[in-house]
Amino acid sequence: MKALIFTSLCTVILGTQANASELNYQYISESLQAINSDVYMSLSKSEIDSMIKNENAYGHDDAVMVASRPQAQQLTDKEAQCVADSLQAYNSDIYMQLTKAEVTAMLNDAKAFGHDDAVDAAKRCNVL
Repeated sequence: MKALIFTSLCTVILGTQANASELNYQYISESLQAINSDVYMSLSKSEIDSMIKNENAYGHDDAVMVASRPQAQQLTDKEAQCVADSLQAYNSDIYMQLTKAEVTAMLNDAKAFGHDDAVDAAKRCNVL
């Protein structure tokens, strides 16, 4: 059942993306790297396509999650910087020099480390 749901989700995502515009591979790569930079380092377009299309591929769930985000949910550079600065002010030992992709991943993934802190910071910055 889970496989059927993910397959359907992939089909819908890829179908709408193909009709609307091409996938933003740079955004997907940066977001995956922000989720886990030890595993998802400098992914190519073909690696991302393989992860999305093959439900048995390592990282499939993460790739589908990132690819399914509406591009409208991406933060502007100014918003991301405000959230990053707010997080660094809150705890500079943990949140040091965060990138836009890292902030976006923290906000969009409820399981990401620092998600709750990022949401609080985004509220302070009037992003959410």
